[in-house]
Amino acid sequence: MKLAFLGAGVYGPLNGTGTVTYTDGTTQTFTLSFSDWTLNGGSRNPLPTENVVAKMTYRNKASGPESVNTHVFSTSVPIDPTKTIDMVQLPKPASGYLHIFGMATAS
Repeated sequence: MKLAFLGAGVYGPLNGTGTVTYTDGTTQTFTLSFSDWTLNGGSRNPLPTENVVAKMTYRNKASGPESVNTHVFSTSVPIDPTKTIDMVQLPKPASGYLHIFGMATAS
């Protein structure tokens, strides 16, 4: 069983430690990593632990559209299949911003 995420980093790649709390009161920590949403202006590849699920040819800024490929990624972390999740505390990276757009369990 796994906990799957859609997201991206800003000023990345980024990672941080989160916590799954199960209904029996036990906890499990996990490391969540995402590449920078523009792959650092196109100078990097996605992390080997993630997949590109959406790619746009620009991003919006206050000054208007900027022509830079922008991405949303998916990644997952293993969870205990014998337990029920009560809560997920998302990680806070040491620097930059971690954007989470979706989260779900999957087998």
